[in-house]
Amino acid sequence: MLLFMFFLILQTLDSESAAAPKANCQIKLNSTLSTNSSWLSPSGRFAFGFYLEGSDGFKVGIQFIELPNKTTVIWTSHRDDSPVSKNATLMFGEGGLKLLLATSQGEDQNIVNLGQTSVYCASMLDSGNFVIYDNNNTVLWQTFDFPTDTLMVGQVLHKETELISSVSEMNHSSGRFRLLMQFDGNLVMYPVGTDDNTVNAYWASYTASEPYDNLNLSQDGILFLTN
Repeated sequence: MLLFMFFLILQTLDSESAAAPKANCQIKLNSTLSTNSSWLSPSGRFAFGFYLEGSDGFKVGIQFIELPNKTTVIWTSHRDDSPVSKNATLMFGEGGLKLLLATSQGEDQNIVNLGQTSVYCASMLDSGNFVIYDNNNTVLWQTFDFPTDTLMVGQVLHKETELISSVSEMNHSSGRFRLLMQFDGNLVMYPVGTDDNTVNAYWASYTASEPYDNLNLSQDGILFLTN
């Protein structure tokens, strides 16, 4: 695992293509998760579902299971919302993913809202990507398109997309720094809450004169820009 400044860039073995359709989806419509269960990737190294945040709260995300007692959160949904109670339930249905909350915690929350789109199934892949498909195996939605603080092998940080650091290893809310793949081809680090200009930047790749669009991480741990 490589630490790139304040952002986690995770390297794993046998990565799959981010958008590779899986004919045999593990997760069927109307499947549910409680706070003590998860949907695992085929190897069991990645888990989509609830993870403990704080002393007794839970958030929805993806964990990389390095050892039986060591996990790393690589993606979080609604990361700046308050944790939910142990009575919450996650449902995968025709509209996408919905978080069902106890009455005392307010209204249910959409994790992924696909509206009237025909949803068929979902998969937690061994690349660390959680993907929702239609009945033609077309990707409708995937976590790789909505990064939080982590870039995985096979994942691409596209133009005008950014990684935002977490507060800490135990608190995955948005932190103080962001890494932006700018429209001009420059990869730049800024403090959160600042404008995208030279005055606020504290690191840059100085590639604005090149036609770069994407930041990538190779299988051997090399970060590189492509057009």
